[in-house]
Amino acid sequence: MQKRQLGSGGLEVSAIGLGCMGMSFGYGPAADKQEMIALIRAAFERGVTFFDTAEAYGPFTNEELVGEALALVREQVVIATKFGFDLDSEGQQRGLNSRPEHIKEVVESSLKRLNVDTIDLLYQHRVDPDVPIEDVAGTVRDLIEEGKVKHFGLSEPGVQTIRRAHAVQPAETYTRITEGEAAMSTWTSDELTRIGGAEELEIASLRRDATLRRPVTIWVVRHGDDLYVRSVYGRTSSWFRGAQVRHEAHIEADGVDKDVLLVETGDMNDEIDAAYRAKYHRYAESIVGGIVSPQARAATLKLVPR
Repeated sequence: MQKRQLGSGGLEVSAIGLGCMGMSFGYGPAADKQEMIALIRAAFERGVTFFDTAEAYGPFTNEELVGEALALVREQVVIATKFGFDLDSEGQQRGLNSRPEHIKEVVESSLKRLNVDTIDLLYQHRVDPDVPIEDVAGTVRDLIEEGKVKHFGLSEPGVQTIRRAHAVQPAETYTRITEGEAAMSTWTSDELTRIGGAEELEIASLRRDATLRRPVTIWVVRHGDDLYVRSVYGRTSSWFRGAQVRHEAHIEADGVDKDVLLVETGDMNDEIDAAYRAKYHRYAESIVGGIVSPQARAATLKLVPR
């Protein structure tokens, strides 16, 4: 198995890694635990040394599975896990939470579930618009200095978020750099006018098997040369959770029929709020207030044409 260096901090992993989420979460009922332990160990025997999990997978049980499966080869593997969601006592997601005190609590719990002394690679699972990324990076830096974490990663950050985090604590790896993807494709002037001017937009997100879910009607707004949608019921709404499965969807508005990527927005919510208020100023404040509420802001997605 070939090896790869992630970043400049000496983190070496196998060229092929094993994402363990689906063993406990996301693809129907959890698989048989002993069978999954055997699968993880078989991957290691074939040269895989990079294993990915998260507290949100299960939730919690996937970390326990990975920790048990790799206990005997702990010093020969790299385990990545993640923080960033607010999970209640039943394990239900209530939104995002990257407050420093919460990060520290999650790390302590993850160390116990994984049965390790240090986490090789700790990701922020999703950028939290309510917590400055500098505070997040600073907290992970402190955990690295304490020996509880070795390396820092970001999942779905924007370019500016990466730069701001890097000034505090360089990250070794990133997944789905959102603004980079967005730069690859742009809307035509006609599409921006027609979609941005539509009162509502029909959107159907893709399931894991690439079939379309039932379309829903959603508020859409144009800001500059970009288009945005929001789930007014927040990140725990069925529509938003469905949209997070593949980050792809199909939209229809004012005769425009288009496949799109769904990209999280990072730090632009104040500007998007203003665009929504300007567009829907004739609507009742109860409606507009819902569109710009904290839970809707946390569930803002940019539409990127494919």
